[in-house]
Amino acid sequence: MELFIPDAFLYVSFAIMTAFFVHAAIKLATFQTVHKHVCLQQKDMYLIQNVNLLCAQNLICCVYYKFKFIHSVHRQEAIGEQDDEGPHSPVFFSFD
Repeated sequence: MELFIPDAFLYVSFAIMTAFFVHAAIKLATFQTVHKHVCLQQKDMYLIQNVNLLCAQNLICCVYYKFKFIHSVHRQEAIGEQDDEGPHSPVFFSFD
């Protein structure tokens, strides 16, 4: 029993460290995958570069809004202009 306790501490610490590094690798891969498909064009505009993502545009819009990869841009109305859509319009462009 005396020899088992140090070995158990070693195995548990190795398992925790492995889980930490696997989690970090998964987060890094996810981060790089997302940023391959989105590039910053201007301060508040994001353009989607991957055309395959645009096939499921409704789902992608929801995902990009949820994780704040896409923002609405504030438009300043001119004097006397009537705008039915409101001052904020979402920016979601595609390359065709």
